[in-house]
Amino acid sequence: WIERLQATGVICPVQRSKIRGWTRIHAVPEPAKTRFRCIMHTEDINGACGRDTIDHCVFPTKRTISEAVHDGEWCIALDFSAYYYQFALDPLVGRRMCFSWNRRFFRLCRLAMGQRQAVDVANASTMCLLDFPHESKRVLSIIDNVLFVGTRDAVTSDAWTFIQRCKAVRATLNEIDVTTATRADVEALARQAGPWGGLNINLADKTVALTQKVVDKTRQSWANRGRWQWRHFAAHIGLLFWAWGIVELPMASFFPVLRFNSEVGKMAMQALADERRARGLPDDAMPANPFWRQPARVWDSVAPVLRRWTEMVLANAPRVVRPLLDPEVLLGCDASKWG
Repeated sequence: WIERLQATGVICPVQRSKIRGWTRIHAVPEPAKTRFRCIMHTEDINGACGRDTIDHCVFPTKRTISEAVHDGEWCIALDFSAYYYQFALDPLVGRRMCFSWNRRFFRLCRLAMGQRQAVDVANASTMCLLDFPHESKRVLSIIDNVLFVGTRDAVTSDAWTFIQRCKAVRATLNEIDVTTATRADVEALARQAGPWGGLNINLADKTVALTQKVVDKTRQSWANRGRWQWRHFAAHIGLLFWAWGIVELPMASFFPVLRFNSEVGKMAMQALADERRARGLPDDAMPANPFWRQPARVWDSVAPVLRRWTEMVLANAPRVVRPLLDPEVLLGCDASKWG
């Protein structure tokens, strides 16, 4: 895959004498997409440029996305293609993001997914492309994903304008070729239901549900529960918590799982403290915690509740989103001693 990155212009060779900083590059498997995702951890830049160098990005919550079903009957969702790789790096910047492979040296030529400022750069660019008067009742975005909700004419008009702005800066989208798109092509993208932002929204039925990807991941995780390590258990709990607020879940009845999670957290922190002590590390050091690779042992009292929660997630029954109404306040008064 190094050769593929070089062939597509994501990396290029660099002389050793030109290197001014390093990055770690590794591939992470994505079984759901049958591919590997290349992660570039720009260690030197991230170490020098702290959190104070980035803006505070606010993205739509599950609740906000759910409420969008009441903003119209139609939507158009657009997704940038390999968005970070669409941002070219100046060679002087790229020389601070280098790595070696097979006795050769390379530098990054495109924005790194692992760079602290990458989300800021990409999200700000999306916001600039969306900076025009909208006809849609609601417009949402999460870094490289955009959603227009409203009437069919309104979402088509906004998507058409957005695509023309993408064309002007040579940005590319997955759903449509911005260089040849016609207005009819854009109108054909209008849908009344589909996935966006991790939710499956239905503008006709005014319901939300989990995406098929989340259901498939949960099913695969549950099928492997006999081989769980604690890290797998934690990942499964993350999937279950994601469903909270999307599908109807009686969270109070899952209290045994929530209590068990607290105990797992205590065990993990104790294992981390023991690892620091064994290696003579300071209290603020963050070595790899061996706890997460130990076999997971779920309490017998917790297992049936965990199964019930999982089965409800796998059932993925669509939830009707009730419209927000103006509150009606009733004020009760007592005359106290006056009576």
